[in-house]
Amino acid sequence: MYDIGIINGEVYMDNRWQRKNIYIESEKIALIDEEVKECNQIYEAAGMQVIPGLIDSHVHLAMPAGKFMSADDYESGSRCAVYGGVTTIINFLEETDEVNKLRKGFAAELEKARKCAIDYSFHTSVANMKDSARLFAEYAYESGMPSIKVYTTYKDSGSYSSLKQIAQLLSCTSRKDVMVMCHAEKDDLLLHKSVLIEEFEECRPVIAEIEQVRDLAELCLKEDAFCYIVHVSAGSTVKLLKEKYNSILHKNIWLESVPHYFLFNKNVYLKENNYLYTMCPPLRSEHERLLLEDNLDEIDVISTDHCPFMISEKRNNIPDQIPMGIGSLEYSFITMYSRFGDRVIPKFTENQARLHGLLGRKGFIKTGYDADITIFKRTQGYIDENHSSCDYSIYNGRKSEIKICSVLSRGKFIMLDREYLGGKGGFVKRNY
Repeated sequence: MYDIGIINGEVYMDNRWQRKNIYIESEKIALIDEEVKECNQIYEAAGMQVIPGLIDSHVHLAMPAGKFMSADDYESGSRCAVYGGVTTIINFLEETDEVNKLRKGFAAELEKARKCAIDYSFHTSVANMKDSARLFAEYAYESGMPSIKVYTTYKDSGSYSSLKQIAQLLSCTSRKDVMVMCHAEKDDLLLHKSVLIEEFEECRPVIAEIEQVRDLAELCLKEDAFCYIVHVSAGSTVKLLKEKYNSILHKNIWLESVPHYFLFNKNVYLKENNYLYTMCPPLRSEHERLLLEDNLDEIDVISTDHCPFMISEKRNNIPDQIPMGIGSLEYSFITMYSRFGDRVIPKFTENQARLHGLLGRKGFIKTGYDADITIFKRTQGYIDENHSSCDYSIYNGRKSEIKICSVLSRGKFIMLDREYLGGKGGFVKRNY
C-alpha cells in the first residue's frame, strides 16, 4: 500500500501534459501509472495540473544589507515560497575572502535555516580573495555547494571581485564540477553619484551589463569555463550573446532572469511610490523589456532574487540610501505562467535541477525522485495575498490565470487545498 496517491491529474512529464496517477512512498515517487492503486491517502487531482515542485535558486533570506535586514527569514520565506509552489530554495552565504571564514559562515547559515519548511542549499560567495581560487573551488565542491557567487560591482561595500580574480575562479570550472555565478555590471560604467530615483536606471545603464557579460563570455571562451549570469535585466544582453557568442551560449555560459524584468519597466520610477520598485540592476526601458520577452527561450532559468525590505526602510528619494531588492517568491511562477504558459515550466524545474546540481532528486516527476510536487488549477483572478513578512508587494493587483492549490515536499503535504501545514526541510548537497 502506498502512502499517498495523486490521481486523475494532468501531469507534466517529458515536456507535455499526460493523465497519470502518482504514488508516493517513503518520501519518494514510487510509481507513475494509469491504474488506481490502494493508498493510505488519495488526493483527487481531476481538473488540476501536476508539476514538479518548483526550485528557486536565487533568494536572499535573512540577509544583512548595511543597517537593514531582508524582511524574510527562513521561516517566513519558506512559507511564502510554498504559496508560490516552490519546494527547494538556494540561498547565499555572505561573501568572504578566506575559506576558513566561508566554512564558519556555512555552519552559521545551517543554524539559521533550521526553521525552513522546505529543502534548501546554499551558494558560496567570495570577494577580494586572500586564499587561492583553487582552494575556494575545492571547498565548494567538497561541501556540496558547487557554485561560487561573485560581484563585479559594490566596491564600497567590499563585495567586489576584479576580472583577474574572476578569471582565476573560472579557470577552476573547466571540469564542469564547479560553477561561477556572476552579478554582471561593469563597475567603471556605473555613475557613482547620489541621484534621485527618477535617474536611477541611467546611473546603472544597460551598457554596463552588456559590456561585463561580453568580458565574461571572452573568459569563458578562453578557459572553457562554466559561468552563470544572474538576473539578466536587458534583452540587449541576450541579443549580444546570441549574435556574438552563440557557440558557447547554453554550453559554457548560462542565463538567469527574474520576473520583474519581464513584467515592469523603468516608467515606474516616475510614480509617487517609486522607491518600492528599487533593485539592482534596475528596471529597464520598455524596449529592453520587450526584447527580453522576445528572447525568453534563451533564458535558461527563472528565479526571483527574493530580497524584500519593509516600506518604511525603502521610503526614500535617493537610491544610495535604500536597501535594494523586492519580494517575488510567492508570485514568480504564478505571474510568469500566466503570461507565458507551459514554456516557463522547465525554467522553474528541470533546468534549475541541471544547472544547480540537483539531478536525481529534484526538478522532474520520475520514479525514485523526491516527491516534491506542486498542484495548481487554471482560474482567472487577481493577486491579492501576501504571505511574506514584508508589508507590501509590487505584484498585488496583477492578473493571474492560475492558483497554487496543494504542495508536497518529500512526500508530505506542506500545503493542502490552500491551507498551509508547514514542514521540515533539510540541507541538500548538490553536485554536477
